[in-house]
Amino acid sequence: MTRVRLSSLRIFALKLGIFSTVLLYLAIDLWFWHGPVWSYIHSGAAEKDTSKLAATVYGEDLSKEQFSRLRREMVWQRGLDGEEEGALDPDTCLMELINRSMLRIATRYNDKNLPLCREEAEAEVAGLASRADSDEAFDAQLRSQGYTRESFTDMVQARMRSRALLERAVAEHCDVSDEAVALHYELVRDSLRIPERRMLHHIFFAFDGKDAADVQARAEEALRALEAGADFESLARERSEDERSAPQGGALGMIPNCPERLLPELPLFGAEAIPAGKPTPAQSRWGWHILLAGPVEAARTPTLEECRESLRSAIRSAQREIAVGRYFDTLFDEALQKKRIRIYAH
Repeated sequence: MTRVRLSSLRIFALKLGIFSTVLLYLAIDLWFWHGPVWSYIHSGAAEKDTSKLAATVYGEDLSKEQFSRLRREMVWQRGLDGEEEGALDPDTCLMELINRSMLRIATRYNDKNLPLCREEAEAEVAGLASRADSDEAFDAQLRSQGYTRESFTDMVQARMRSRALLERAVAEHCDVSDEAVALHYELVRDSLRIPERRMLHHIFFAFDGKDAADVQARAEEALRALEAGADFESLARERSEDERSAPQGGALGMIPNCPERLLPELPLFGAEAIPAGKPTPAQSRWGWHILLAGPVEAARTPTLEECRESLRSAIRSAQREIAVGRYFDTLFDEALQKKRIRIYAH
């Protein structure tokens, strides 16, 4: 009797093992591998109309309209005009569209491991709404783009969570040690050399089609006012015709002694350089300037301590860019192996 029971148990275990193996194979074939069984099931299915699609990623269709919209967005981000859209490589735009799709999908699969970001998303949407003329105008703008405020907030939240996933994935590659910074400093220190330079303010009177003698007379009048005790910065705000520097009291910043410097014809360096701290008139091809220059700072190479953090930031940015590229390459290769990406003509 005992032998009969043992034999029955063995047969049951064998059947269970075979059944489990078949189920496991079917699961892998249908959902991960897209093998023979998946191909047989779909062999008679009607072909999808792909005329309006750019790609399909894990079952998510990416339309040509999405591709065109992203391409316009990238043109805008890079400061190009509409006529220069053709300068963007279509394959680069398509990969960006696919990368965004893969990141959204990866975010959904890591849902429980990511911060909710709901409050941050609501705060960002509220900030955008505050720039509109009214809440009604903002909601109308959202409706014109196919959103309600709730769905738009959902989209902002999803993007925030995707960014959180991406940052978590590349964080370990963005740590920059003091030793790495010091090594990089030794490699680039010669390129960090700061040429001699000096601080410069000016009060500017433009020729701009005016009588040259009248422009010079106005500059000389301003110089006399300064010699009589007028404050340079206040006079610059009142009279200077340089719209960019006038609100800052005529400040042009630190001017380096190099061929590419601002207004190279002005006597700022060398034997004929204007004295420091004394308002001095000078003519350029643009008009007359009353210059107020600081002392000349000698050329030098900054120390490691002076540029440590800026170098660390530059190295971290470069490492992050490489890490992000590798992360998306891994997602893309995995999707290709699983046959979950199809790219159509774009």
